Amino acid sequence: MISVIVPSYNTERTLAACLKAIFSSLYKSFEVIVVDDGSNDSSLDIAKQYPCRIVETGQNMGLSHARNSGVQQAQNDLFVFVDADVVIKKNTLSIIVDYFNTHEDVSGVVGLLDEDCPYGNFFSQYKNLYMNFIFKTLDSQVTFFYGSLHAIRKKDFQPFDESLPYAEDTELGQRLSSQDKKIILLKNLTATHLKKHNIFSILKNDFRIPFYWAHLFFRYTRPIDIFGDKKFAHAKGGQISSILTVVVILLLIFLRYIYITIPFPVFGLLIFLFLYLN
Repeated sequence: MISVIVPSYNTERTLAACLKAIFSSLYKSFEVIVVDDGSNDSSLDIAKQYPCRIVETGQNMGLSHARNSGVQQAQNDLFVFVDADVVIKKNTLSIIVDYFNTHEDVSGVVGLLDEDCPYGNFFSQYKNLYMNFIFKTLDSQVTFFYGSLHAIRKKDFQPFDESLPYAEDTELGQRLSSQDKKIILLKNLTATHLKKHNIFSILKNDFRIPFYWAHLFFRYTRPIDIFGDKKFAHAKGGQISSILTVVVILLLIFLRYIYITIPFPVFGLLIFLFLYLN
């Protein structure tokens, strides 16, 4: 059997779809633990409509605390984490169980977003396809967990870092990988993300997450390793190089501002490089 852990905070819009998909799974030997993290909407009432074990934190303690609380109540040897805005496939749990049963050396597995997005606006489609594309280009063995859908053996699990408000899934993956634990990205393990994006939510997310990634990078990686590994978590070397290119462009703009002559072709070359990398 497996324990499916669903952290929930004000998820009334998506929780029913999430739980309905879980209980529609072809694989039936599982328990579902919904951790209500101090919701002030109808999330708790929705969870009570399904045969779940419900854990209430009493107040909003954060995603890591919610997941750790769910693990403390789990009764099985395999933990599957599904976010409350994610809809899994009928065969998702079967794929996970079958893979662990045939790969004893693997500590965790990671899923990815399906190509199909339930929202038709440009920014939702872009973000969904971008994440799908990036993950599909990665090697099978990775050094991160993807919060929306991932699974870990009980014997290899370590608590999520509750001091991190974001990127806690990446941190756990980096921690386990540094201990030679094997994490595998299963590219046939897909799920639908019920998250609607606009330009502001994308910009907010893509500045906020890398901020915490920077801390993790210096905690678990040396800058020189970028040239060898050519990646950090699911960020490829080209993406990291494009960030460095922006830093150089901003520095040159500052130098021009203080009246140090920088030829305009230099800016043109750097902008071309940035566009090429992206």
